[in-house]
Amino acid sequence: MPWELDDASNVFNKIAIVKKYLSPDDQLTIDTCLNLSSYIIDWDKSIIPKEFYINKYNYISKVFYEINHKCNIYDKNELYGHLDFQREVQDSNIDYYIQICSDVYFHPHTIFYLIESAKKITTKYFLITPEIPKLWDQTWDILTNKNFINEPYETWENRNINEESSATAMTEFEIPKYTSINEESY
Repeated sequence: MPWELDDASNVFNKIAIVKKYLSPDDQLTIDTCLNLSSYIIDWDKSIIPKEFYINKYNYISKVFYEINHKCNIYDKNELYGHLDFQREVQDSNIDYYIQICSDVYFHPHTIFYLIESAKKITTKYFLITPEIPKLWDQTWDILTNKNFINEPYETWENRNINEESSATAMTEFEIPKYTSINEESY
């Protein structure tokens, strides 16, 4: 979404940093999408034109000059979200998918650890995710880092993620969690 471009810029920069830690055999393909759906945003009433967001998106994408990056701009009058985009970018030449929402904080090394962990998993279908701070309800608890599990749900928005991330980074390293997925269930 247009209002997430500053967050996307931060994510893009973190991914670009990770490239230098990867093996030369690790080939990254980054698919990103700027969602300009007229179903969600009334562009006729917007003070800021679409072109502003398109130019900003193209500018922040330049950080991927060493990475295979596919820029996508969704500009139709239909409801469209990140799950729609995920379905569209599936490719038989891709070994692993890492889905990142631009508004989720993560340390740049997280992507490296996810890639290295995925290489060691022998099941055909799996889901791997880093741990996170406590979020708004119990559906997120399976991913919640032990340092945040006892925090109240009601205060999740009041946290300074930068303070929390540096505090957890100084404690022990947590192996990303993964779950084997049964092929028949899909």
